[in-house]
Amino acid sequence: MQSILYKNFFDLNPNFIYSMKARILTAILGGGLMLMASFTSVAQPVSYNGLTPYNGPKFGQDSVSCITNISLYREFYKQGNFKDALKPWRYVFTKCPLARETTFLDGTKIIDYKIKTETNPELKKKYIDTLGLVYDSRIMYFPLHYRSKKPQEGYILGRKGVDMYLLRPDASQSNWEILKKSIEIEGTESQADVMVYYLNTTIKLANEGKFEKTAIVDAYDQLSSLIDVAENNAAGDSVAMKNWENVRANIESSFEPYANCENITGIYQAKFEADPKNIDLLKKITKILDRKRCTGSKLFFDATSNLHKLEPTANSASMMAKMNIKEEKWSQALEYLKQSLELYSPEESDKKAEAYYLMGFCNLSLKSFSAGKQAAIKAIELKPYKGDYYMLLGDLYASGASACGGDDIEKRAGYWAAVDKYYQAKKVDSSVAAEADKRINSTSSAFPTSETLFFYGMKPGQSYQVGCWINESTTIRASR
Repeated sequence: MQSILYKNFFDLNPNFIYSMKARILTAILGGGLMLMASFTSVAQPVSYNGLTPYNGPKFGQDSVSCITNISLYREFYKQGNFKDALKPWRYVFTKCPLARETTFLDGTKIIDYKIKTETNPELKKKYIDTLGLVYDSRIMYFPLHYRSKKPQEGYILGRKGVDMYLLRPDASQSNWEILKKSIEIEGTESQADVMVYYLNTTIKLANEGKFEKTAIVDAYDQLSSLIDVAENNAAGDSVAMKNWENVRANIESSFEPYANCENITGIYQAKFEADPKNIDLLKKITKILDRKRCTGSKLFFDATSNLHKLEPTANSASMMAKMNIKEEKWSQALEYLKQSLELYSPEESDKKAEAYYLMGFCNLSLKSFSAGKQAAIKAIELKPYKGDYYMLLGDLYASGASACGGDDIEKRAGYWAAVDKYYQAKKVDSSVAAEADKRINSTSSAFPTSETLFFYGMKPGQSYQVGCWINESTTIRASR
C-alpha cells in the first residue's frame, strides 16, 4: 500500500499557515485540559492487515501538540474546510492515533475530499491508498466502538469495501475479499450496499473467468438466506421491512440474468456429475433450486435423492415428498412426509404444519378422507390462521360427502360442513377469500333442495349433526 500519509504529499502547500482567529486560539488553550480529561484509556492495539501499530503514549510524545492539532483540525473540519484541516489532522493521525476514534471518522471525509478534488491521477491513487489505511488503522486502534463498545471490524470493512468498490472498480479481487469478510462477520447486520456490491463484484469476477459461475449462485443464496433472517427479525417494523424489501429487490435484479432454471441447473450439473456424493454440494444444489422453484428438474430430483440417502433430514424428506407429489405418487409422498415429521424439532412448528397439510392433500387424492381430515386438523392446530388449511378440510368434506350416509340428506349433509370450512377459511385469512367464495358457490349447489328438506321434515336454519367420519355440527340449508 503506497499511502501518502508518511510521505510529503500532505505538505504540498509549503506556505500552509495556521491563520486562525484569536477565538480559535483561545478555544485551544482554554479547552486543552478539558479535552485531555475527556479521553478514556484505550487498550494497546495489535497489528492489523500488516500495519505496525503506534506503541507510544495515548497523546503521543508531545501531548500539548497533539491536543493543539486536534483542536485546530476540528475547528477547520466543523467549518467544512477540509483543505486546511488536512495538515493538523495528519499530525494527530500519525503522532497520537490513540487519542480519539473520531480522528478516523473525520479522516475518511477529509481524505475523500482530497480524492475528489485532486487532479493529478498518481496523487489521487495515493489518496485512495490513504483512505484504505484510515479504515485499517481504525480497526487496529479501535476494534470496539468508542461508545457502544461493540466489535466493529465487520462494519468498518463494509464501509471500506463500498468506498473501494466505487473508487477502484478495477480492483475487483481485493474489493471482493473486503466485502466478503465484512458479510461473514456482520451476517444479518450487514449493510445493504455491502450486500449488493458483494454480489456485483462476484458476478464481475465470474464473468472475467476468475471465478466459476457457481460462485454467483452461492453468493446469491448466501445473501438471500441472510435477508430471510433479517426480514423475520424485522417483523412488525414497517420501516425495516421496507428497507430489506429494497435490498432483496436489488439482489434479485443483479442475479436476474442467472436466475432461470436452465442457467442454474447448467451451472451445477457438471459439479454434481463430478462429485454426486458431496453432501455440502448437494445441500447447495437442493437449496438454490428449491428457492428458485426449479424443483421439476432432473438435477433437483437426483441431488435430493442422493442427499436423503447420505444424510436424511426433515428437510430432505420434505423435498422428497414434494417431488413425489409433483409426480402424483401419493403413497410414496406420504411415507416421506411421515419421516419429516419424525425428524423435525419441536420448535419447527411451521414446517410440521406444512407437512400435515401436504399429508391431507395426498390423502384427499387417495380418497382416504378420514386420514386426510386428521392431518388437516393437526395442521390447523399448529397454524390456525392459515386459510388454505381450512380450505383443504372443506375439500375433504365436499369430496367425501356422497359416500357418507344412506339417504339423500345424509349424503348431502357433508356439503353443509364443507361450506362452513370455506367460510371459516376466508374469515381467518383474507388472501383465500376469492377462492373460498368460488367453492362456496359451487358446493352450495349440491345442497338438498327445499322440496327434499320438506320431505324429510327439515327446515333451513335448524342445526344438524353430520355423521360418519365427518362428525361435524352444522346448519341446514337449501340449494340455491
